[in-house]
Amino acid sequence: MNNDISEILKRLFEYLTANGWQEPKMYDLLTTFMRGKYYPNDEILFEKGDIIDYTFFLSSGFFTFSVYNSKCDKQITEIVRAGEIVSTPSFTKQSPSVHDLNVIAGSYAIYLNHSEMEEVYRQFPKAHDLTKKIMANWEEKGQQVKLMLAKRGIERVFEFYTTYPELLEPGAIMRDAEIASYLLLAERSLGALRTRLFNSGRLTNPATLKNKSFSITHSEK
Repeated sequence: MNNDISEILKRLFEYLTANGWQEPKMYDLLTTFMRGKYYPNDEILFEKGDIIDYTFFLSSGFFTFSVYNSKCDKQITEIVRAGEIVSTPSFTKQSPSVHDLNVIAGSYAIYLNHSEMEEVYRQFPKAHDLTKKIMANWEEKGQQVKLMLAKRGIERVFEFYTTYPELLEPGAIMRDAEIASYLLLAERSLGALRTRLFNSGRLTNPATLKNKSFSITHSEK
């Protein structure tokens, strides 16, 4: 993954342009403000009750939002993947967050703080409209997740891994317990349903692909 910040900023502007942004001069301002960070380990960036003072553009990896349920178990409520902006009501309104904001090991993001964002708004007032559109996109994504969670368990698992195929290898990026909490399933049920989908051919087991690649490589020697 190329983590050169100029290349990431170009991808950010492609994202903003796709959402209707037409102010190329803002590129220079964001180049001045935005900096990047690599996260080698899982980390809680902000806890529930904190004011999230940064907005992020994720270059690689995943962010998650989580809460603790009545049994004090961690439940993932939202997943953010590479190419998406993390901008929450806590950031825009400078109010206490209702979630923890977490980063998954191996992620890289660029970010700016709230006062810097206010300067962006001062110089480019129409950026407010862009923020509203991005927040509306988040609300739409949330509605799609609700529709997914209303389906039978096996269809939830299938749709999840169709949406996030990079998470298909158990434990490679995100732990099964976290994915199961997001899908409102027991961890054991997630594993059983995923196996059924592998066996039926609806999902391809990454271990099978690795074994085939290994066999092909050795047969060529």
